[in-house]
Parts: sequence; structure tokens; C-alpha cells
Amino acid sequence: MISQATARSIFSKHYNAPIAGGVKTAVAKMLRSLDLVGWSTHEDSGRVDRRAFTRYATGSTNVFSRRTYKEADLSAVHVLVDCSGSMHDSASTVQATLIQLARTLDECKTPFAITGFRGDNVKLYSKSDIGQSAEYTEGEALTVIPFKAWGESIHRASAKIGSYIHKITDCTPDFSGLRFAIKDVSKRPERKKIVFIITDADDFSAVGVHYLHELADKLGVKIVALGVGSDLVGDVFRNSVVVHTGLDTSAFKLLANNLK
Repeated sequence: MISQATARSIFSKHYNAPIAGGVKTAVAKMLRSLDLVGWSTHEDSGRVDRRAFTRYATGSTNVFSRRTYKEADLSAVHVLVDCSGSMHDSASTVQATLIQLARTLDECKTPFAITGFRGDNVKLYSKSDIGQSAEYTEGEALTVIPFKAWGESIHRASAKIGSYIHKITDCTPDFSGLRFAIKDVSKRPERKKIVFIITDADDFSAVGVHYLHELADKLGVKIVALGVGSDLVGDVFRNSVVVHTGLDTSAFKLLANNLK
């Protein structure tokens, strides 16, 4: 077990570390959407407004018009972080990435929750096995770890978030873990909803994730995978970036420009 004081110290170390310049802007661009609302006239640049030619004849140069936009509501984000045993080798990088992402979302004033997931190997018996020989199949029981709840401040959750490394164990119920996060964020009132999954995608089912992408589409949820030290995420997720030391500016800019 890790003490709360130690967990908070780990959190503070990564929270106060410098984040690559431009990360906040790139993430904010991904989280916000722009709504077209009309035309602005009497501009000094843009598209020529033919109806303003009379003003031009009298010496005015404000004869252009431009499309006007407004920022739509921020996204609701559910950060889902893999706590299975395969994450041991990249645990330090995941810890730093998790805290830096939480800080960035908080500074963007984005509603978000953070949940860890892992699975326990269990023996699943069918009714027909009762009273017979002990034949069973291996299954994975989903365990969720509430690192930060919706509406909970990042600093109040700091000890929980800083304890990530000490929650790693067991196997990866990738399907049930991701489905949990998709359904959870789909209930949020915000118009745009995103699941950030931080994982190495080890042993993930491409077929299962494909189905979950379809489920997310129906529920209006975008899935973004952060592959920490692993390129496997690109094999199973539509939208993914790989980070090796923490949040990466160029990766997030690319993701923001190409989010499908």
C-alpha cells in the first residue's frame, strides 16, 4: 500500500513538471468544436461584399465580409487508464502522462473523470457443470478504480491519481472496460463526448474494439487512444497517438487535425 502523502508527492512532481509548449492549445482544439453562425460585414479583409460597393465609392475600405464562428460547448471526457499487468514496464510514463493530461483538461475547464480498469481471472461454471466434474472456462471480471469522479476537483483526487503505479495487476478486460467508459460518458449533458483510453493495447481484440467504435458512434462518443510506449494502439483504434515520455505536442496537433 502507498500512503496518501507519498501519492500526493508523486502527483505534485508530475503536475508541476513543464509540459511541452502548445499541448494545451492542441488538446483544447480537439475538445472544442466550432459552430458556423453567419457572416460578419464591414470587415477590412475577407470576401468582397458586393453590397458594400457604394461605401467603397465614398472612400470606405471596409467592404469585406467574413464567416463568423463561435466555440461550442466543451467536451465531457472520460479518461480510461489500463491497470493490467502488462503496463508495469511503462508505468512511470503512464503515471506522468495521466497526471499531465488531467492537468491539461483541468486548465481547459473540461468536465472529466478518470477510471482505471483491470480484470481478475475467474472460473466460470455453467449450470450443467453443477454436480459434475470441475470443468470451467477462464474469464475476466472487470474491476474499475475511481481515480477521479465527475465534479471532483483534481487536487482532491490527487492522492488517488498519484497511486496509479500501485494499482497495476492482473489481466486486461479491454472490451468491458472500454464499454463501461463509453456508456458512462454518453450520459453526460455536454454535446461533445470523448473517451481517452491510455493503454499499451496488449492482447486487445480488434474485432471487439471495432464493435465498440460502432457503439460509440451510435451514442455520439469519440474514442481516442493514447498508446504509451507501444504502437499497437494503431492496429485496433481509429484515432490514436503514441507518447513515450509524456504529452507530446506534435502528436496531439496531428490528432486534433485528423480526429474522425
